Amino acid sequence: MIISRAFRSAVMAALLITGMEAQATGLTKIFFSGYFSVSIPTESLDGATIFHSDGPGIKFSDGRHFAGALITRERESLGDEFELADYPLYLFGLKDTETLDQQEAEKFTRSLDELRASLGHPAFEQITINDATVYFACADRCEAIVVQHQQDEHLLHITSRGFSQSDLIAILQGGNDAIK
Repeated sequence: MIISRAFRSAVMAALLITGMEAQATGLTKIFFSGYFSVSIPTESLDGATIFHSDGPGIKFSDGRHFAGALITRERESLGDEFELADYPLYLFGLKDTETLDQQEAEKFTRSLDELRASLGHPAFEQITINDATVYFACADRCEAIVVQHQQDEHLLHITSRGFSQSDLIAILQGGNDAIK
């Protein structure tokens, strides 16, 4: 397959703009922050659209998409004392909001209602991958929140279409077959 110079230049510009790095290993690393990144096969980008909304994302040629955004106290208007590692527990309704102030509790209740309406009452699960806990909400599509225990500056919120929970686990573990 012959790829034009203009196409290669456009792809490289897009990779630089969206925080991605193409490697000689055949993998492209997507950086969401200095703490969060995933590697995907560069060949899977053939025909893909790279976009940025709240963070970098890719819509693959088969219609599946994978995107990530950072969650911070500031972005979510949470106080400095808020335990960021508890965010997915409140969001997914796994922890009672009674200890939160009324405004924060109402925000998490509304968000859980929206999530359930959007995903159709998803199954919630949590697993440990390396030094992180990943919380999943999956139905016909999956969302995940990754909590790294060595830092509490931000979390990674992953949205996807066409990827199962096991696909997302494989991606987060570095198993790149999920994207091929």
